Amino acid sequence: MSTTNFKIFDEGMLNLMSDADYADAIQRLRGVVPGLAIPTLHNKLFLQTSIMCKALADFIVAQGYDALDTDVSVLLTALQNAIVKIAQDNVISGKNMWTESAEVSVGDVMYTADGNGPRWAYLLCSIAGTTGLTEPVVASNVVVGQTIVDNDVTWTVKSVVETIIEFCTQAEAEAGSNNTKASTPLRVAQAIAAIINWKPTATAGIGQFTGLVWDFVNHQVVLPTGGTWAYCFFFSVCWAGGDAKGERRSGRGSGIAAGSTVLATDSYLYEGSTDGVEAYGGFCWRIA
Repeated sequence: MSTTNFKIFDEGMLNLMSDADYADAIQRLRGVVPGLAIPTLHNKLFLQTSIMCKALADFIVAQGYDALDTDVSVLLTALQNAIVKIAQDNVISGKNMWTESAEVSVGDVMYTADGNGPRWAYLLCSIAGTTGLTEPVVASNVVVGQTIVDNDVTWTVKSVVETIIEFCTQAEAEAGSNNTKASTPLRVAQAIAAIINWKPTATAGIGQFTGLVWDFVNHQVVLPTGGTWAYCFFFSVCWAGGDAKGERRSGRGSGIAAGSTVLATDSYLYEGSTDGVEAYGGFCWRIA
């Protein structure tokens, strides 16, 4: 059985400030100030906030979910589930039941009998006509947007949940940047497939894995042209002659940048017999 541990503060409603005094109370209007607390005012405050919390908790419990103060994310999920359930129940309890030989127009809504199709599904008329003599079968694995022919009427399957939960598109699932919309198993599979397609390849375009451009003429490390690249590189250089004889320097870096970005510049970055680059390496992966 579902339960809640939310309680009403001052449940007996004793020692409370009146509504009229509470409406005009300076501390209610301007906030608490240093000094003695006003018990009747705070009792009123805690009663109002706790009684609203208790009402929400009882609503959640009535829909078959626990309402506990132990985990805010679990409590939020329970509230969301309760809202979805009550919306489904209210729509279904007052629904227009399918009837035989009925004249229906485009936009009309009908619901099948309990057990014929999932609870979330309803039928929206997309081609007008007269219904048949037997209720059309709605499969348990039906999907939103699927059409069902009923004599000369065509129904489109819709979902009562669509008006409550906003689902992401395939493009949004593959981009992976939206954090407010829900995702179906199909969208998750499409997002995974898109990621798999990013596997390293020698072919030009997204997914290309290649070496960096080591420009020893201009003493630079540069990304290839076009797109956006993830990269990693290092180098070690040495000067063998002159006043800086024996001086060594090194550089390294990693990150994401646009094509043709200069990642590093060093005057010792050139190939020479006794001075210049001692060691260098790196790679880049085109991700966009």
